Amino acid sequence: MLAPLDGKPLLQHVIDAANASCLEDVVVVLGADAEAVAAVIEPGRARLVRNDDYASGMASSLQAGLRALDPRDHAALVLLGDMPGVTATLIGDLVFRGNRTRATAVISVWNGRRSPPLVLHKSLWPAAFALHGDVGMRDVLSARADVLEFEVTEALGSLEDVDTPEDHAQIERR
Repeated sequence: MLAPLDGKPLLQHVIDAANASCLEDVVVVLGADAEAVAAVIEPGRARLVRNDDYASGMASSLQAGLRALDPRDHAALVLLGDMPGVTATLIGDLVFRGNRTRATAVISVWNGRRSPPLVLHKSLWPAAFALHGDVGMRDVLSARADVLEFEVTEALGSLEDVDTPEDHAQIERR
């Protein structure tokens, strides 16, 4: 999350996009090395939430973020901190589609594959709280017919994630 890209940490790119977007509330869930990460990033209007159970896997981070939201919220937009190409425009398009449809989720499609970011209607939150381990909503959403797929084009941003030093080097070169 702290690997530099264009003079700032990867995570900062995602935070900046979220803060510049139409989102009313921005929550950043920090897990491993939370204090070190918090010391380096500029949260702006985002609230930092610590996930002390981060070692149990991705599900606990999703749950920590959902718990931090206002109970009156009707949906959540889930972003990953290692996708520095996400833009405020892309976030706005996903939120717009989530608000205009009856879909319980709006999920991005990048190069033919479903990928975060995604909008989760509150009706899906119990399924998120039932998850355990290093899993996200993929299996839950694949079994549902009321999920809207949204094709992400280069004009809206990039959904490349940075999981390895090679991924980072490739994005840095571009």
